[in-house]
Amino acid sequence: MGKIIISLDDRHEESLREIVEKYHSGKRGGIKKVIESSIDNLLKNIERERAVKRQKMLMKNGAGYRTIGGKAYRKREDIYV
Repeated sequence: MGKIIISLDDRHEESLREIVEKYHSGKRGGIKKVIESSIDNLLKNIERERAVKRQKMLMKNGAGYRTIGGKAYRKREDIYV
């Protein structure tokens, strides 16, 4: 476990302490838990953005088509027409 020393302006420090008080009742280790949770949420959002970007690229490049016998079909229903 590493230690990091940071400086926050008064507004952010006050907001952080309010969040700790609200969700962790001001208990010992509350700031650590809030910061770890925030980092986890940030990492999830970054991964989600990458996944959305990848899906958009795949859709743009024609992924999602089904190919049967050299023909491409967008929807499963199109195959049975």
